[in-house]
Amino acid sequence: MVRNLRKIILVPLSSTIQGRGAEKVYSEFSIKLKEVYDLRLPILTSSNDIHKFREELSKAAVLLALVCTGGVKSLIIELAKFKRPLIILSHKLQNSLASALHAATILRQRNYPVIIYHDVLRNEESIKELSMLVKALRELNRWRGEKIILFGIDEEWLKGEGYDIEKLREIFGLDVMTIDLESFLVSVKSVSTNDEIFEYFVNEEKINVADRDIKEATKIYSAVYDFMTKYNCKALGIRCFPIILRTSITPCLSVTFLLHQGTPTACEADLGALVTMIFLKSATGKIPFMGNLNDLTTEDNEIVLAHCTIATKITRKIILKKHFETELSVSIEGHLRENTNVTIARFSNDFNTLLVGGGKIVRGEPWSNEFCRTQIRIKLDGNVKKLIIEPIGSHLVMVEGDYRELLVKLATLIGIKPIKI
Repeated sequence: MVRNLRKIILVPLSSTIQGRGAEKVYSEFSIKLKEVYDLRLPILTSSNDIHKFREELSKAAVLLALVCTGGVKSLIIELAKFKRPLIILSHKLQNSLASALHAATILRQRNYPVIIYHDVLRNEESIKELSMLVKALRELNRWRGEKIILFGIDEEWLKGEGYDIEKLREIFGLDVMTIDLESFLVSVKSVSTNDEIFEYFVNEEKINVADRDIKEATKIYSAVYDFMTKYNCKALGIRCFPIILRTSITPCLSVTFLLHQGTPTACEADLGALVTMIFLKSATGKIPFMGNLNDLTTEDNEIVLAHCTIATKITRKIILKKHFETELSVSIEGHLRENTNVTIARFSNDFNTLLVGGGKIVRGEPWSNEFCRTQIRIKLDGNVKKLIIEPIGSHLVMVEGDYRELLVKLATLIGIKPIKI
């Protein structure tokens, strides 16, 4: 795969039979979408025209196929040979939509990732929607060639979880490396505490947590940072419990700080959740929350997500408490704003499907001592039964805002099947 594909290319297509009016359509789209694309090609009317620009087309982040006239089905299909995400732009005149539908039908039958935006110039909101999708593709594309690192596990553990590493590399261009438990523990024992993190948390409200607990917990960050720097990794997961049981130190504080810094970080070395966090952050620009699915009620169509860590930026308040399962070290009790719209998502471990749902936070403060410290009750719009009838993982990832349609289109364009709750 080509690394760091960046350019968004506008590719205008016209049949020689219906050439009249193509220039006008091209001009209007070029002007109104100038903030969306990086490069625009001249109007192309043949396969030979297309292949004159094969170098640019093969290195694009996404191709915007502008159907200026009808009769260009074969040209759209020719563009698909470059194996880049394809967005077809159609309009109301000159059989544009008919040609777009003809091509998209054939490409979908071939399992090619393609979507149609029809009459996108009709209002500013439609242009904004297209712009958000293209921006998300661009941001996701920046991860190509990057490395993510998982602490406290080995390759056999990854295989046991059923992750398809080759599929992950093919779709996202991500490489995965692992640091086994013993190697990580050696590092934790040798590193110093981190004053920056200590000062960041020490004045927060605390219950049964001493300053020395906070100081000791920062060693996890110091060890993680050393490995991340050494191997130039941009995201991480950490298998918490073996580390806690061997050191009496929880990673929760370090995970919170890494998320605060904008580094996608997953608990329990959950690679599927980690890639979902990368996906959501690329699409929305927002910091995600990863939580255990602790409960669901079909009567109210509600779910409960909980974990012992959360990025401070998405809370209105935090309290430092002991870790739930072990009563050791320190964890984060986050309080969130209620009546906030949220989106939840999760990739399957084979990276073939993406679960997408949405709803509203109906309770953002903890109410139980029987599960993890940060607790969120969400009323979903869809059918919660799907989460247990067709399970996709024990963790779900959440961001504030309703981004369901954006995620569905983004997943489709990178060749992943979206499943709506």
